[in-house]
This record gives sequence, C-alpha cells and structure tokens, in this order.
Amino acid sequence: MRLSLITASLILAIFTFVVVAGFSLFSAGPRKSSARLLAGFLLAVAASLGNFLYVTSGWAAQEPRYAFLGNTLGLAAAPLLYLYACSLAVDGFRLRLASALHFAPVLGVLGVVLASYTGQSTPVQRAILHDASYSSALNSPLLQAAIFFYVFVYLLLSVRVLLRHRALYKQQQATTGLAELTWLRVSLAGTLLLAVVEVLHQLLVGRWPLAWLDTGFVLVQATASFLFGFYFLVQALRQSAQAPAPVNLLNASEDKYGPHRLSHAELLDNATRIEAFLAHSGAHLQGTISIADLADRLPITARDISQTLNRHFGLSFFDFINQHRCEHARRLLAEQPAMTVTEVQTRSGFSSKSSFYTAFRKCAGMTPLAYRQSLAASTQRTGPVS
Repeated sequence: MRLSLITASLILAIFTFVVVAGFSLFSAGPRKSSARLLAGFLLAVAASLGNFLYVTSGWAAQEPRYAFLGNTLGLAAAPLLYLYACSLAVDGFRLRLASALHFAPVLGVLGVVLASYTGQSTPVQRAILHDASYSSALNSPLLQAAIFFYVFVYLLLSVRVLLRHRALYKQQQATTGLAELTWLRVSLAGTLLLAVVEVLHQLLVGRWPLAWLDTGFVLVQATASFLFGFYFLVQALRQSAQAPAPVNLLNASEDKYGPHRLSHAELLDNATRIEAFLAHSGAHLQGTISIADLADRLPITARDISQTLNRHFGLSFFDFINQHRCEHARRLLAEQPAMTVTEVQTRSGFSSKSSFYTAFRKCAGMTPLAYRQSLAASTQRTGPVS
C-alpha cells in the first residue's frame, strides 16, 4: 500500500510537471526566454523524478541500464532555475553561447554515467545500483559531494538573484511580474526542500541501512514532489482561466490618475524642475536613487514625479534615471578615451556591469566598448578637428 501510494504520487508529480512545462512553452507573453527556462527547469525536475520512480518501483532491478540517466539530466534543473531567476532580474535578458557553460558539470557527470555504468554488463550495473560499497566512480563519495555542492551553489545564486529582483521590483513599484516572482520563489523552496531531503536520505540511510527509514524518506520525497507539482498545475490553470479585462484605451490614462491627474502645464513645470535638479546635483550618478529620494529633495510628491515621468517623458522612473546615466557615460567615453569602461560605469552611477551594459545597449544600441570603438573609427575617418 505504501509503495503504491509512492508510485502514484510520483506518476502524478511527473505528469503535472510535464503539463505545466507545456503550458509555459506555449503560453503567450512578453518573456519568451523566461517561459522557456521555466519549462526546461520543470522538465529537468520531471526527469529526476522519473529516475526516482524507475528505481523505487522496481523497474530498475529488472532493466538497470537506464538508471542514473534521469538523475543526471535532472541536475540541469539547478542552473536552469538560476538562469530563470536572471531572466526576471535583468531587463532584455538573452541566452548566449556562454550560458552553456553552466551545464558543463552536467555533461561531465553524464560522461561518467555512460562510461562507468551504462557501458557495463547487467550484473555490474545491478551491483553498482544496489551496493553502495561496490567499487565504481558513481559510488564515490567525492563525486556525490561534488554533485550536491553544484546543486546548492546554484540554488544559493538563485536566492541572491531573487533578493536583488525583489528589491528592484519594489523600487520600480511595478504591477507586473508578481506571478513570475511567486513561481520563482516556490521553485526555489521546492527544489531546496527536495535537495535537503535527498542529502539526509543519503547520509542517514547510508549510516543506518534500515528498510523502514529508507521507505520513510522515499515517501516524504514522493509526497513533497506531488505537492510541488500540484501547486504548479493549480497556478497554471488559474492563470490560464484569468482572461484579461477589457481596456478602454481612450480613457485608460485618465482612469489611472483620477483626481490626481496633472495638467500639461504642471507636467512641463515638474519636468523642468526634475531635469534642472539632476543637472545641478548629479544625484543620479551617486549610486542607488529612488523616487522617494527625489521627492525628499524637490517640492514635488513621489506620485507627481512618477506621473510626470510616465506622461511627459514616456518612461518609468528607472528608465529615466538610466537614460541620464547613459548620456553621462557616452560623454565620458567620448571625452575620456583613457578611462576604463569599469570606471565609466562607476562614475555614471551604475552598480554592476550587467545593469550598465543592459541599460547602455538599450539607449545606444550597442555595448559601451563597441560605442567607444565606433567613436575611434569615426575619428580616424574624419581626422582630428583643428
């Protein structure tokens, strides 16, 4: 009865992860890369659970050839989750060839599995699978520790990105992305829970090889996996059932601000004050700045600043700040050819290289280095101005 419950839970969990992955792949939305990464993460988790089902159901005892393959592919869930977190945190995120480096350890483990397990005879495969003391690379404590280290490092990196993204989310006072943040948070919590339970399973059952202890851990993992997958399925169905409310484009902006809507003269006056303040103080070049900081130093409320930037400039607060920072960076790149790009980044108020490059590419259509090279090429063609 207990084993049948475990098997049913795992089958349902795998089914839900595959269904939600399909939903994520084919759902319409502006974040295509994020949706694909989430789908990849869910499929990787499903592959790991498939291997778990394959072993606990007894199928691996009859045909052990494919054991470890699902687990190995499941390792990709950790870097996929990290890249998913990055795709939410970085505006204009795109997958690059260098992103494949995150999966190099997965390919290394896959090579070990193929060489030391899949290519062996069936009796050797059964011995490796069922006897932890059997001499094999897959039973090496060093390899197992390296695998767990790899997974936990990426989980911690994902947590770090999540915290940065949540801070950015609050600063921007955005109304979108909350569902994606929730999915990311639950993904991290669920993956971390399953990873911790698996570590405890390996340590305790390795120390006390008791049948009831092993079965108890398997039951906990199966139940947690089912609840994890069930949550994703419910959220996916709920999201698909929420039809977007019709929007009256003619009255949308009026309804947004209501009685607080500013006149064109007030917008122009606020815009002039904001531009003059930034030009005089250089507050946007001094690291982190928020609407509240600007409101504290201007006779304008944070609400009116936000409305002015949205309606007069057509920009969000941070796009407006980044635009001014990029203009400053362009002047430095043109006037200070000996200054390093990193120093330009710092003097322009950007806290990280990734945010600097993303914002600069959005404003100038190229990277800071490419912009500097284009300036040098232009100077060579026209010659120095006398």
